[in-house]
Amino acid sequence: MLRLIPALSSAAQQLAEELAAEGGSTPMQERLQQRGTFSGSAGEVIVYGVNQPEAIVTQLLLSDGDQQRRNRACLLNADLLVAGVGLAEHPKHETVCVLSFCTLFAAPLPGKVSVECQGDASDSFTEVLDAIPSQQARDIATNALVIGKKVGLEYEPGAINIHVYERDGSKHTSQLKWS
Repeated sequence: MLRLIPALSSAAQQLAEELAAEGGSTPMQERLQQRGTFSGSAGEVIVYGVNQPEAIVTQLLLSDGDQQRRNRACLLNADLLVAGVGLAEHPKHETVCVLSFCTLFAAPLPGKVSVECQGDASDSFTEVLDAIPSQQARDIATNALVIGKKVGLEYEPGAINIHVYERDGSKHTSQLKWS
């Protein structure tokens, strides 16, 4: 399932505005690193002159004029799990739309955050999960939620403690540190 990530939308919007200004453009890796940490595959697609979501996707899937169908391949790449979108007015083509994709993107939080959750992930729980640059650590937390366990996240920049509470009251803690 593809998820929209605000930090990726910010990176896509930056490129859309740079392309609309018809000046130079900042490389994707640099734009992403300014906003967080990414890993796995990454890619971007650009569409000029279209601003309706359905029309943008249709044009990208058709990939007319490109025998290799690179835009289609990017859109259908199962490794790309998170995305961002940017749209700007273009002086010649009316609009420019940028879609940025990554396998994993972690947008750091500014300080310490603690959150507990059981059942469906709350917005604050998801925000902390999205700050963890490890799919394995994210899976520990979400898999425990799926089977009905209570999960506590203690985040600080560069580290996370994941507490999984068993039904008998015991607790298992996983810890991850990164730079």
